[in-house]
Amino acid sequence: MSKSYQTTAVIFLDIMGTKDRTTFDEKYAVHQIFHEEVKNNEARKATTPHVIHTRILRSFSDCAFILYTYKEGIQNNRKDDLNLMYIALYNTSLSIIRIVNSGFLVRGGACLGDAFIDSLGFFGPTIEDAYDLESSKTKAIYPRIILSEELGRRLYDWERSKEMDETASLLFTSIPRLILKDEDGWYYLNIFYQLEMSGSLHFGTIEYTLDATIEAVGAVILRTEQKHHGNTCIMRKMNWMRKFTANATLKTKSGISPIRTFVVGE
Repeated sequence: MSKSYQTTAVIFLDIMGTKDRTTFDEKYAVHQIFHEEVKNNEARKATTPHVIHTRILRSFSDCAFILYTYKEGIQNNRKDDLNLMYIALYNTSLSIIRIVNSGFLVRGGACLGDAFIDSLGFFGPTIEDAYDLESSKTKAIYPRIILSEELGRRLYDWERSKEMDETASLLFTSIPRLILKDEDGWYYLNIFYQLEMSGSLHFGTIEYTLDATIEAVGAVILRTEQKHHGNTCIMRKMNWMRKFTANATLKTKSGISPIRTFVVGE
């Protein structure tokens, strides 16, 4: 069988501030989250054979690549690349909720395009592009997962085209968005998306709430500012995160029970 690139949703994550967290337990918390994701992904594969995509997660130190691609043999008429990317970003937002509740902020880059994956590893231009988005000092900058420019615009418009405004207006004071557009023009992932809809999220027996997550982020910001109060670059990042977090609110209308979301297999 000939080998070639395939369409892949690629997300590169870098956990920020790990140099300030030096104890074994703090380092292990990050390691555990990433590697539990690998284990849980394998469990989901076994229980959801109807799903047309597969997910691969590879982590090293405080970084990880998350890749979504179509399972072998899926017909072209069943493939929807923007939907694949949207699923990848949504699931990643759930993982980030766990990370921020462990006391860390995350920065990253997300791209959609060509990559090659086999049992040995992966490579390709989209892998490189996702890494470049995160690592560039003029792009990701803040604790956010940004999308490549064209992909961000397409997903931003696509998400809005899928809305059922009449139904949504009955449920929400304002419609939660997974893809947001920042003041500097970059599109980025709303990590609070699910919590803005439901107020809480369950991973097995563990519950994460919007209020507790906002409090956890605030504690990270305060700790970071106290340690780096003379560093204008870091202070700018924390100011961005404080502003972003301040806009995170439960958007379910009063009197309507929020949908409680459980993540299967976790």
